[in-house]
Amino acid sequence: MRIALLLVAATALRAPARHSATRASVATTRRGGAAAVANATTTTLRGGAIDDKIAAAIDACRAALEKRANNTKAAAALATLLRQTGDEDGALAALARAAAHGDAASAARWAVALEDRGDDAGEAWRLAWAHSGDVEAFQRFVGYELRAKRFARARAVVEARLAAEPTCAAALELRATERRAAGDAAEAARLYAEAADVAKRTGGDAAGAALRCALGRAGAGELGAAAAAFQEALQLDAERAEIWRELAFFLDEQRGDRAGAVAALKRAVDLDAGEGQGRTRERNSQLQRLRSRPFSTREGQARAQLAKWTDGDEDWRRAPLDASYVSGLFDQFAKTFEQKLVGDLSYRGHLQCAGLLARSLPKRPGVVAVDVGAGTGLCGAALRDALPIEEIVGVDVSPRMLDAAREKGVYEDLVVSDGAAYLATRGPGSVDVLVAADVFAYVGDCAELFSAARRVLKADGRFAFTLEERASGFGLGDGGRFAHSEAYLRDAAAAAGLAVIDVERAVMRTQRGADVNVLVVALAPAVEVRDAAWLETAE
Repeated sequence: MRIALLLVAATALRAPARHSATRASVATTRRGGAAAVANATTTTLRGGAIDDKIAAAIDACRAALEKRANNTKAAAALATLLRQTGDEDGALAALARAAAHGDAASAARWAVALEDRGDDAGEAWRLAWAHSGDVEAFQRFVGYELRAKRFARARAVVEARLAAEPTCAAALELRATERRAAGDAAEAARLYAEAADVAKRTGGDAAGAALRCALGRAGAGELGAAAAAFQEALQLDAERAEIWRELAFFLDEQRGDRAGAVAALKRAVDLDAGEGQGRTRERNSQLQRLRSRPFSTREGQARAQLAKWTDGDEDWRRAPLDASYVSGLFDQFAKTFEQKLVGDLSYRGHLQCAGLLARSLPKRPGVVAVDVGAGTGLCGAALRDALPIEEIVGVDVSPRMLDAAREKGVYEDLVVSDGAAYLATRGPGSVDVLVAADVFAYVGDCAELFSAARRVLKADGRFAFTLEERASGFGLGDGGRFAHSEAYLRDAAAAAGLAVIDVERAVMRTQRGADVNVLVVALAPAVEVRDAAWLETAE
């Protein structure tokens, strides 16, 4: 059974399912209640399902489980129904029950749901592997064991797999990873090379295996062999971005070849833009085991490094970051985001924006606000403390960040979207306040969001945000974040029909012990500024 097929079932846990199905009665029963469960589920999940049908279907599932505790169909259906009601914990418990009784599909759904919450899914993947024998489930399970530093258990599982199938390339690579973690770089390099040879002979992912062999050789200090493995990987698949990306860092860090590194990294960025991030991330889940840093950090570093290596080449510095890279980056750090940002880095951009709005927004009741880049809800909470808020909508590209924001209960609505796309759905003049704290560090060119802001702001509305500052224009800095000059800010605002009401220079956070200075900005529709100036003159 392929995990790719199993994961299709997981969509029921991510969003309400929509199935076309024939009419079915919840009262229909067969042996173990399986038919009642299936019928209840398909009936309830059609668009427009009502609460009493969901409740009846849940009761049918639970009744079936009371009759037979190991009824995996009932448990799996119950999980989907509970997800429909918003009972995430109950849904996970139902999937865990089905997985424990041998249902590989439920085990995979359970694993994906745990990963979506940022929880350890190792045991769920272990069951998915045990019940299906699927290679990907095996890889994910062992990967969790290695990240948890349960090396002895990981080694035992891999050795058992190799005893049963000595030419299993995935097991050889995992054995190599375990050896590398244990400090035996030479043995790890040998095993990566053996896995690459097996993949080539058996029709596996030969290019990916050759790349991992190259990284293993480099880690063991076998630079000549590593260079040869990189060349083999490119001969097998010259259109794979991560091969060029890793080659770039190898050339610069191990060979001192900056020109070659720049050429390779430019090729990687071009391929990333054309290929899309989904396929790249799937491959990078394997590469992550060879690195000390998460893959998304490495990909972001590639853009930042290119900007640093090509100092003066503004085209590379100004190119936008891939949207899926940004959403994935914040999904990855959602659980620890506030502790690291506020606790470790003393972040206060949300308070600075809220304070500026409290001073610059003309007094009124019932403020309607949109928090662009809402994240975990820091700014939403600060706005409610600073202004007489009637409604706040939080918008962010990261679903996991918005899950954290939801727990604060400060937003009337939360929308997974980029800021400009969401604002395009709102009517003209429908918003009193827009805020985008620490957002433009990932956006770069302000023009699109400024234009969208001008359309939705009321005549006396305000748009507050922060910008990391640079001398001229805008561009990606060495840390992988965009910075903007005050002159660029004023030009971009004027072009969008906005005027600068206030600009303050402040310390927003720290980075490696140093202050990060920003512009804290308030904009307003330009017509309001002209009217205010005319009234002053008239007086």
